[in-house]
Amino acid sequence: MINYCKELIKKHLPNWSFGYHKHRLSLARTSHRYKKITLHENLRKSKNEYVVRNLIKHEIAHAKSSRAGHGKTWLNETNKLRTADWAKKKKIYVIKEKDGGMSILLNKKVKK
Repeated sequence: MINYCKELIKKHLPNWSFGYHKHRLSLARTSHRYKKITLHENLRKSKNEYVVRNLIKHEIAHAKSSRAGHGKTWLNETNKLRTADWAKKKKIYVIKEKDGGMSILLNKKVKK
């Protein structure tokens, strides 16, 4: 899965890199300053390729749309990348599970 992420980023963003982060509130991040796309470290062992691929596409769209947020420019990029509809949402909520896995909730707030 790591190779897929690196290859996809290299294909669309040749001068960018890939890595992991520990930020507790995001699954994936794009840093224009460092030209780097990162996934949360808990996704490192994820077996859900569908989710990881679409998160990477979501972030590549951010990188290509040059800080456009989730506006029309970004949405056009997600369409070009054939990103899944759920990954085009502004907010994707996650619950970290006891076994180390992650569940994804779309457009629903998590009650504490």
